[in-house]
Amino acid sequence: MNLKAVKAFLVRDVKSTFKDRAALFWIIAWPIIWILLTAYVFIPPGTGSVITLNVGVVNNDHSVAPFNGTYFVKIMNETIVNGKHLFNVKMYSSTNKLREDLLKGRLDAGLVIPDGFGRNVTYGTGRLDILIRADNPSTKQINSGILSGFLQEVSRRLSMVKINISLRYIEKYMPSTQQGFSPEKIKEYLVGIAIPINTTIKEVVPVSVSSRPAMLGWYTLGAIGMMFLYTGLMIGAAMIVREKELGTLRRLLASPSSGSELLIGKTLGGIVILVVSAIIALIVGLMVGARIYWSPTEPVDWLVPIFMLTAAIMAIGMGLMLSLVSRTSRGASSLSTALGLLFTLTAGIWLPKEWLPSWMRVFAENFPFTWTINGIRDIIVYQYEWSDIAVLLLKSIIATVVIFAIGTLIYKAQIRRYAEK
Repeated sequence: MNLKAVKAFLVRDVKSTFKDRAALFWIIAWPIIWILLTAYVFIPPGTGSVITLNVGVVNNDHSVAPFNGTYFVKIMNETIVNGKHLFNVKMYSSTNKLREDLLKGRLDAGLVIPDGFGRNVTYGTGRLDILIRADNPSTKQINSGILSGFLQEVSRRLSMVKINISLRYIEKYMPSTQQGFSPEKIKEYLVGIAIPINTTIKEVVPVSVSSRPAMLGWYTLGAIGMMFLYTGLMIGAAMIVREKELGTLRRLLASPSSGSELLIGKTLGGIVILVVSAIIALIVGLMVGARIYWSPTEPVDWLVPIFMLTAAIMAIGMGLMLSLVSRTSRGASSLSTALGLLFTLTAGIWLPKEWLPSWMRVFAENFPFTWTINGIRDIIVYQYEWSDIAVLLLKSIIATVVIFAIGTLIYKAQIRRYAEK
């Protein structure tokens, strides 16, 4: 093998790629665009902080009880979580006007407090009419979840107040000498009626996705995986037809250089292009606040470059398979970009596979390229150890060897076909 020829093909391919504006867009600009969209649209500044809901209230309650509609609105105005007001309350005199503003998107939710609300809460059960803006599923879930949590906590505290008042009357009118009387047991029983199940919810989140910077780091890796996939497919699919369109294929076939040298040189050139693009994407991710948990002092973290190398070679190998149906470089580019973006969105590379329908999750779990991206995330996001990652690494390497070997056979068959023409 002539290493000088391999180097020549490598250098020429890298130079020509970085001179091609269309290629630069897909290799560098597009991942950067996705990272910026993620940073300022999908995960905007303030993600994870308390959301203040704009809530309209119609208070029809005129009860003279200590707890009434007016006092309930006061609680809403004074509820603060992590130093931020939970509600921005706007009073309305008409339910119709409240509905109108909800439909126009001026409010997130509305409450209609009926007459007698305070009296009913004091001596029985009060009723509230809740209106939730539901112009999209996400808005509906967020608004409903915040209000439900608030009302559940208010109900719990009111129950405890009523239980304590009841106990004072019980203790006053029931002699302490009466057999079997125990204020503690009675209180325990009443609390059990009001709150039969007392739950504590604690979120268990990997440190690497517990904050906005860490989430941006997760999606930065997704953008790199996306770019690796469609660019690798494009490099492999256009490897031969591009030389043909440039008029250099016949001269290359007639020269002392072999087809293997062309394959190796272009593959190495593709890897260089992908690595440079990945570094640029990482820099942009860090600039917008992404946090990447990778340490050169951790031996297992050095598996990340190995996974990236397998991802690059695997994508180029799949691209070589696409060369069977690619007749022009433009066709190869269009097909590779379309398939790359499709696989990115359906194979758990950009979106977490848990968000996908069941049949897509099956595809995501068995798509070899996804194994390589999962390997990187398992190390950087979930901080897996060697023993946790060994099987996935072995699967990725075997899949890479098999896919690139099949791609090489197809490549050689294509070279022979062009040589015989």
